[in-house]
Amino acid sequence: MLRILITGGLGYLGGRLAHYLSQQGNTVVVASRSNNKDQNFSKDIVIQTIDWESEASINQVCKDCDVVIHAAGMNANSCKEDPVAALNFNGIATAKLIRGALLCNVSRFIYFSTAHVYSECLSGYFNEDSCTTNMHPYATTHRVAEDMVLYMTKEENMSGMVLRLSNVFGSPIHSKVDCWDLFINDICRQAVSTGSIRLKTLGKQYRNFLPMESLCSIVEYFITSKSLKNTDRVAIYNIGSETSRTIREMAILVQNRVKELFDRDVSLIIDGIDNSDNKLTCSKPLVYSVDKLFSEDIAFDDCIDKEIKALLLFCKEKFYDHK
Repeated sequence: MLRILITGGLGYLGGRLAHYLSQQGNTVVVASRSNNKDQNFSKDIVIQTIDWESEASINQVCKDCDVVIHAAGMNANSCKEDPVAALNFNGIATAKLIRGALLCNVSRFIYFSTAHVYSECLSGYFNEDSCTTNMHPYATTHRVAEDMVLYMTKEENMSGMVLRLSNVFGSPIHSKVDCWDLFINDICRQAVSTGSIRLKTLGKQYRNFLPMESLCSIVEYFITSKSLKNTDRVAIYNIGSETSRTIREMAILVQNRVKELFDRDVSLIIDGIDNSDNKLTCSKPLVYSVDKLFSEDIAFDDCIDKEIKALLLFCKEKFYDHK
């Protein structure tokens, strides 16, 4: 079994991933600026406080680890509000972590990037060779981090991997995790707590939705595979589902699952106006190519229904007023 470091491991992606990899028998070390351990966190997971300003602290959390998964980063709104802080954290801190991993002889470094590096409007066809044109600080600082991974591991004995994630959704390890602005998480919470789903647009725009459970299976493959077909060293992979769906389709799917689970009718309220002439409405079909991912010997279930049901049950437990 492996010793795996996950940065941001008390957060949304990192928290679920830490639990999953620990359950597979790995030793999981979570590095976080906060040392608060939620009661739902597994006792088998080691939590270490990290100071991103201290290279000694960064090196210490990398010590004796086989794999580093870098899931920590600033969200889109925070990046927009403070682009300098975004560059310092998403970019420079990533470079420091890579250097620490190299010094500690880590064998594999996995960086969680985003599909949004491609375009401000994810509409049309995108594969790993597509140009990255989005100038939003969230996208550009992720691109800086990607380049650091590719450059700093190129000539070293550590393989570097960049995973460009689509719209990952699913229940967090606890309700206080900052994930309720994510579209499916948000509408599941709306459906359970208010009995309605309100869309701010007409819902015509396409997104590529990936269940959290699928992401965990994909990451497990990448950390355990002894060799990859597409590369032995450094690689970029689009990580998503094979099919994209519209916002409205997903809202209707959540409606139906609430009816199945709780025998409750949920109304769908569409507040959006038809602004199809606006280039940022992204109403053209999205083809987020995962051909490179599926060319590997990898198998995982596109368990969208399963993840939505689990998320709805989580929301009912945490947010439903039983009075």
